[in-house]
Amino acid sequence: MMILGVDIGGTFTDFVLLDTATRRIWTEKQLTDPGAPDRVVLEGTRTLLARCGIGASDVAYVVHGTTLVTNAVIERRGSPTWLITTRGFRDVIEIGREKRYDIYDLRLSNPKPLVERARRLELDERTDAQGQVVREPSREALRVLVSDLPEGEKAIAVVLLHAWRNPASERQVGAWLREVLGANAAISLSCDVSPEMGEYERTSTTLINAYVQPLVSSYLDRLEGALAEMGIQAPPLMMLSHGGLGRFRLAKELPVRILESGPAGGAAVAAYVAESLGIDRALAFDMGGTTAKICFIDDYRPEVVADGEVARMNRFKKGSGLPVRVPMVDLIEIGAGGGSIADCNALGMLAVGPRSAGSTPGPACYGRGGQLPTVTDANLLLGYYDPQNFLGGEMALDERAARAAFSGLAERVGKTLTEVAWAIQETVNQNMVRAAQLHAFDTARELAEYTMICSGGAAPAHACRVARELGVLKVVVPTAAGVASSLGFLVAPMSIDLRRSVLTPLSNLDHGAMASACASMRAEASGALVDVGVESDDDSVATTLSVEARFVGQAHSLVLDVAESDLGNVSHLREAFRAKYLQSYGDCPSRADIEITALRLRMQKEADRPASVARERSGDRRAGAARLAFFPETGLVLTPVCDRDALEVGDRRVGPVIVQERDTTIVVPPGAVAQVDESGNLIIDLGSMEVGA
Repeated sequence: MMILGVDIGGTFTDFVLLDTATRRIWTEKQLTDPGAPDRVVLEGTRTLLARCGIGASDVAYVVHGTTLVTNAVIERRGSPTWLITTRGFRDVIEIGREKRYDIYDLRLSNPKPLVERARRLELDERTDAQGQVVREPSREALRVLVSDLPEGEKAIAVVLLHAWRNPASERQVGAWLREVLGANAAISLSCDVSPEMGEYERTSTTLINAYVQPLVSSYLDRLEGALAEMGIQAPPLMMLSHGGLGRFRLAKELPVRILESGPAGGAAVAAYVAESLGIDRALAFDMGGTTAKICFIDDYRPEVVADGEVARMNRFKKGSGLPVRVPMVDLIEIGAGGGSIADCNALGMLAVGPRSAGSTPGPACYGRGGQLPTVTDANLLLGYYDPQNFLGGEMALDERAARAAFSGLAERVGKTLTEVAWAIQETVNQNMVRAAQLHAFDTARELAEYTMICSGGAAPAHACRVARELGVLKVVVPTAAGVASSLGFLVAPMSIDLRRSVLTPLSNLDHGAMASACASMRAEASGALVDVGVESDDDSVATTLSVEARFVGQAHSLVLDVAESDLGNVSHLREAFRAKYLQSYGDCPSRADIEITALRLRMQKEADRPASVARERSGDRRAGAARLAFFPETGLVLTPVCDRDALEVGDRRVGPVIVQERDTTIVVPPGAVAQVDESGNLIIDLGSMEVGA
């Protein structure tokens, strides 16, 4: 069976075609076109199928991931959107939590709401905190409210107070809106998008969904139609932010669920590689053209959280973006990508990002009009990238343009081009190290216990330096690391993660509410898996249940895994929570009451995936070459260069050495030792490498 994974990133679009019978994969990488991403998907698919010599009808299905939603919110390219909310609550989205994400920044600015105040409409209705309807909405009042909406502006978010407790009024308003505005109206109900406690987060999440829904729906309709016209008949699947798969239909209805669909593929492939190698503590490091992210993989599973952010004002400051409350893989942005632009900050110090050259115009060395220095240009000037063998020789890099882009920066800081290029590489690496250390500290993890697994086109050039500074002594560069997110789409489990707010004290546990929420989630999860082809009576489907709990009066909850039979066991829940609280904080109040705030359910069927994959080997192997490259331990030195396709199982290389493959370049620094394992992974031992060199 042939299956295809396609990941649209900010700089490149990656393709992986997997033959599940032979475990063989073929790859393709093309520059992303932000104006027509579907065109690149189709061109890349045709190119890859032609190289493999198979027809489109031979592809069983396609799994897609994209940054379309994230970029649309960041760049404010969504549809004109309206908010309908309970009278007196239209400013919730602007008031937020009244918290400063940086208490020392006197010029701090918060993200502007996606919907300005004039577009927030108030409806005279009310449901109380217990879910009782105090005042029903009026159909006539709603008709008058929307009668003056401009023609064509039909993206509407409906967020009524306490709709997470009782969605009846919200669903009634949604039905009336469809009658008044027509079936083509893009109406997002908070009880469908994010049935969660917390008016600000629920409103923000629903607005994001409404804001991007017309854009995403139009894009996916075009793509699905074009793939079918090409001859791929099976309905395509979408990678979801929590690491599972869903139909395009789900992504069109709830596009907020695909905010992190691309990066989730990197976490999925890291979990796959970790399990195949028996690595129960893995640190996924994904660095592409725009950003670098990490994710902790414990016991072969990426952590899934219920909260996230998008469009941060300060990319490394939690709380500086628009909150999103849907299940997603816990991916932490820790640094810049290959296309991130280097410059001097207000203090005259070198800084990298957050601005990115993207794919248009791209880094200066791409020869597409870019004139600003980027991380990719720096790696080229350091000798790490081969200007004649980038993307397997399909794309030449312009070293002269890179030098021109760096000349002004070098002159400003009074250093040579090589010194500035290394300073940029070191700045990027240290920024990532500090951010990863902080996240590890916040989550009580010991980094020395982890093995790094890297993915993304830029990651293997930085992984060894970052890992050694973190105290991580082993780096795994899997097969086709440069396009690994797309491979992650193909090995990800069929899974669904759901969360429901319940809010009930343990001292007076509402067994009915708990049982009802659990049954509702189980039915929804089962339906979602059936929708992607899992049989309803499949015995291999595993269900995991968790509760979120806190002491009464606290704002944050802890997550406890529980058996469904223990949901009504108050003493068990109390002891489990106290043990988790003591483990997390070192102390535990003795008399405070505990309350359950939410239930989580994960239903999963493992994908029928091969134990390992083997890449199509290039016919043009360039083993035995060498070129000048800079390392701080040696200065400029003639460095061996080998083609990864020329390496056999057991082959060993001692750094410094550069290993090239079509989609990425692996830099093995002095003192590090790289060896090919039986599955074709490159395992790099950093035990003899100096720290801070």
